[in-house]
Amino acid sequence: MSIYGPSPIKRARRTRVELESLDISLASIVEEIEPATVRQVFYQAVVRGLVPPKTRAKATSSCSAVS
Repeated sequence: MSIYGPSPIKRARRTRVELESLDISLASIVEEIEPATVRQVFYQAVVRGLVPPKTRAKATSSCSAVS
């Protein structure tokens, strides 16, 4: 039994197509600046407008996409 109810905040999720596009873009960043750390790739993605500026949740999801 869960003590927490559903969140009143509804967040938009990326579609499968958007995730595939992000994966391709992240892979191209890695190829371009290889060798690169996850942080470097994340910052490049922010600068290029692929992901919004860093929040803990966004950074975690982006890092898992790169790894």
